[in-house]
Amino acid sequence: DLVLVHASSSSSSAKTGGPPSKEGAGGGSRDLSAAEATVAVLAADRVDAHTIFDVVLPLPGAVVAYPEYDGAADDLKAAGALSPPAAYRSRDHPAYSLSGAYRFLLARPRDLTWRVQAYATKHDQLVPTDLDLLAASRATTGTSTTTSSSS
Repeated sequence: DLVLVHASSSSSSAKTGGPPSKEGAGGGSRDLSAAEATVAVLAADRVDAHTIFDVVLPLPGAVVAYPEYDGAADDLKAAGALSPPAAYRSRDHPAYSLSGAYRFLLARPRDLTWRVQAYATKHDQLVPTDLDLLAASRATTGTSTTTSSSS
């Protein structure tokens, strides 16, 4: 598995100087470009230094590191990846080149709120629809939610 070792100064972990608990590891879903992240293959002796929230998945590109293990090339080929990674770079059309990125395997939710919602019958609506919210908003402002057509 690949783990995030260091993120560039544009990420919050580098700003705080702490371990990589950046937005993605802390609860966001932002991908890290290959230029702003340093990753390493997780060795058995370093497992205690990382959490599951540090594991990243490579997105296709020429400058990303891919997992190294026996059969990795076969797995990448089966997944439809181009081989070698230099195939993701186009000299003739740089706009079409893929540099790659990393996506966190899991995200830790932040600012999570929840509530227990009781209902009396199985047909009760537990969550208001957008139309319900709109109608409630218009009711407080005195605007009608129905439209009338003139004949």
